[in-house]
Amino acid sequence: MSARLTVARVAFALVAIVVSACGQADKPQESETQGWLPWVNDEPVKIFKTESGDDIPERVAKFLDTAEQFGRGVHTYRLGSYTRSVTDCSGFLGQAHRSAGHRVAVFQFDWDFVNFDGCKGQLRAGDVLLLAYPGRQPDHWVMVADVRDPNGKFNSADNIIMDVSSDYVDGKPFYKGPLSRRRNLLARNVYACRRHRTFERDWKQMMVQIKEQQSRPVQSDPDATPDNFELPVTKPEPQPQARPNSVGTSM
Repeated sequence: MSARLTVARVAFALVAIVVSACGQADKPQESETQGWLPWVNDEPVKIFKTESGDDIPERVAKFLDTAEQFGRGVHTYRLGSYTRSVTDCSGFLGQAHRSAGHRVAVFQFDWDFVNFDGCKGQLRAGDVLLLAYPGRQPDHWVMVADVRDPNGKFNSADNIIMDVSSDYVDGKPFYKGPLSRRRNLLARNVYACRRHRTFERDWKQMMVQIKEQQSRPVQSDPDATPDNFELPVTKPEPQPQARPNSVGTSM
């Protein structure tokens, strides 16, 4: 009886292994496919404006709105917590991305090599930054909401950031505003800069569209009035003079 039971257990285990392997083959693990998107350059993106008037892809602009709405719903900062109302700095950014429909493997974005890449080129809105005091380990994540430094540097007091921290600016854990109000962040250096791959694709496509628009020749409007257009000068025609009345008046 025990021998039959042993054989049955072995057979069940083999079936379970086969089913598990087939399941992995038919449906790859999420960590292997998260964030994958074809890099298509012929799909135009809508261009929005930041608060400072800079061009920004639609996807990034909408994400910034989603992140701000999510952040305003956070009422408690707690290290290691990842709920909608109680979270820490990385939890806020990770949940904001997921709320916007972006895939995120882990909330330590410097370890998410599937959905995030290192920032290429200048600093851009939507980039997430891992900060560290000089000579110390990194300890805080923030997101860039609007780059206002002309050289694209982070440590500019005019840049607009979003984060959730234990600072409780104005009594709230969520903060959106100029970096000038966060002196402790100005004292930190950027340890890592990460950008979601969907954002990188849209930034590239937006720049291609802008260059194409700038290179197009300006087409003249046939109905438009040229700048040097002058109305023709016409001389007034002489008007016939009225003849005097020849009929005399009676006395």
